[in-house]
Amino acid sequence: MRRHAWCCCTAWAPASWVSSNWPILPEVLPLVQPGPALQKVKAFVSHGVLDDKLGIHFGRNASQVLESYQVPLDYREYQAGHALTMAMATDFQQWLAAQI
Repeated sequence: MRRHAWCCCTAWAPASWVSSNWPILPEVLPLVQPGPALQKVKAFVSHGVLDDKLGIHFGRNASQVLESYQVPLDYREYQAGHALTMAMATDFQQWLAAQI
C-alpha cells in the first residue's frame, strides 16, 4: 500500500509540523520569517532515499532549511521510495507521543 502524507499536527501537539516526502518550495522561503516564534515549532520530516518522484535532495534541503531557522527537528531517511512506510508511520507515532 502506497500512501503519501503531509500533516500539520496543531490539534494534538501545538506548533508541530510533519512532512513525509514533501518539499519546502523555494517560492515559500521569502515568506518565512526566522525568529523566536518559528523556534517554537517542532518538526518531524521523513523521506525515502529511493524516492523517484521527489528525490532525497528535497528531504535533505528541508532539513537544512529548518535547521537554519533553528526549528527543533527530527529528520529521518528510510530505504523507501515515494511512499509512507510502516517504519515511517511508527517513528512518527513515537515522535508525536513524545510531543504530547
